[in-house]
Order: sequence, then structure tokens, then C-alpha cells
Amino acid sequence: MSGSVERKLTTILAADVAGYSRLMQADETLAFDALRRGRATFARLIERHRGRIANTAGDGLIAEFPSVVEAVRCAVDAQHELGDLAGGDGTPMRFRIGVHLDDVIVDGSDLLGDGVNIAARLQQMAEPGGILISRQVHDHVARKLRLSFESLGSRHLKNLTGEVEVFGVERVGGAIEGVTTPASAAPGEPRSADAPAAVQATGRRLGARRLMAVALVLVAIDAMTDGGPWAQFPLIALATLALMRSTTSWAPPWLGHGAAAAGAVLAGLLALNIATWNGDLWVRWPAAAYALWLLLRQVLTPRRG
Repeated sequence: MSGSVERKLTTILAADVAGYSRLMQADETLAFDALRRGRATFARLIERHRGRIANTAGDGLIAEFPSVVEAVRCAVDAQHELGDLAGGDGTPMRFRIGVHLDDVIVDGSDLLGDGVNIAARLQQMAEPGGILISRQVHDHVARKLRLSFESLGSRHLKNLTGEVEVFGVERVGGAIEGVTTPASAAPGEPRSADAPAAVQATGRRLGARRLMAVALVLVAIDAMTDGGPWAQFPLIALATLALMRSTTSWAPPWLGHGAAAAGAVLAGLLALNIATWNGDLWVRWPAAAYALWLLLRQVLTPRRG
């Protein structure tokens, strides 16, 4: 052997069972049976989404996918199908999943390197039944899948240098939003996309209607009370919050969720400045502070090679 290292760019999915030791302590047989059924579900879905299992250890697994989109589809399909597994104490067995795109070292059938470690750290940070993805993954799938994402900001991951911007895949009504089943699904297999997609659309409509209802109530109360108009202040706050929560639907991909959310906050402050106008454009100070923070972060944050 020449000693050269084989590397490749791939999407890594890391998964494990939340609280598996507790479930095993409650009932080893039931917990192991649930884990075995969970692994079988993962194996079927990973194969369906054109991935492969690279490593298994204990209650966890590492899989890789040539497609970032298929990796995220696999993750949401897995969480949708695994929701009914019963653990060792009668409670559901919940999996945690992390997905990351990076360059990795290939050692036979195994994958090694920083990219695998990041996927594993994301999995460890995920809530039971949840999915966390990195910025690299988010930028590939945000415009291609009917999913809703929540930015959790930049995080320092244990034993790793630098920061990773983390996103959670949001859920509505207990079902993962926008679950999509690829066209290659075998005949007779359950299609998990239809009901969650309907839930997603319904949730968005209800959210907009509730926001409008709250705004109308505020305006009505303002009109019936003395002391001058005040409804514009909570209305500005509601509009700012709505913009911050919906950045994936209006912000261009190059802007990024964090910058778009900050822009929404600055827009809200500008609206507040105008609503309380006394000749002083005070919003320039928080805007300047944010610009300075961005510059310092750009200079001081270590770059990943």
C-alpha cells in the first residue's frame, strides 16, 4: 500500500436511540426487539433512498448518501415511520438524527474524519424524535423539499474547533412536515408524504389566520380605549416575529437564515423608529452594532479547511 488516503465528498446521516440505556434497564428483551425493528426500518429506508450503512455500534448507526436531498428525505421518513416503536418501559423509542455534508476519509466500508464527527454531534444535540442538519445540508435542500427549518444559530461542537450553523427540521401537529416519498418507492409501500404535507399547508394557513385575528383584536381594543393609539407597537412586534420565522420562504439562499433574521429585526426596529419619530434616526445605532458584530465574527471565527 502506498499510504495514500482515499477521500470523498458525501452526506453523512448519524442516528441513535435517545435514552437507550434506560430502556434496556427497564426491559432488555422489549428494548432490544424494538431496536432490531428500528434498524430494519432504517436499513429499508436507507436502501430506498440510495444510501448505504457505513457503520453500526450499539444503538447507533452511520449511513452515507450520494444525494443530500435523499439523505434528508430518509431522515424525515425514518422519524415518521419509527414513531410507533415501543421502548423497554412502555414509552416510545425515539431516535435522534443528525445530517451533515462534508469530505470524509474512506477506510474500506467505514467512514472517518471530521465530517462524520460533526454528523454525530448534531445527532447528540437533537431532541428525541428530532432531526438536526448543518448549514451545508440546509443550503442544498431548503428550496427542494417541502420542509420547514428553524435556525438554532452557530454552535460550538464538543471536541471540534470552529462553529457549525445548525438547523432543526420543524414538526407540525406531531408529524414531520413535508415528508416526501421518492418515486422509486416499491409498489404497496406506504406513502408518507400526503398526510404530513396536508398538515403543513393547514398549519401555515392557520398561522396566518391567527396572526390576522390577533392584529384585528388589537386594533379593535385600541379603537375602544382612550389615551392615544398604541396598537402599532405589538403589531410591529408580531410582524417582526413572523418575518423571522419565515426566512426560508422569502430570503434568497445566499443571504442565509441568520442574516435574514437579523434583517427582519432591523426592519422591525426601523418601523418602531418611524412610529415614534421625533427627528432622531436612532435605529442607525443597532444597525451599526450589528454590522460591527458581523465584521468581527468574520475576522475572528476560525475557518475550516
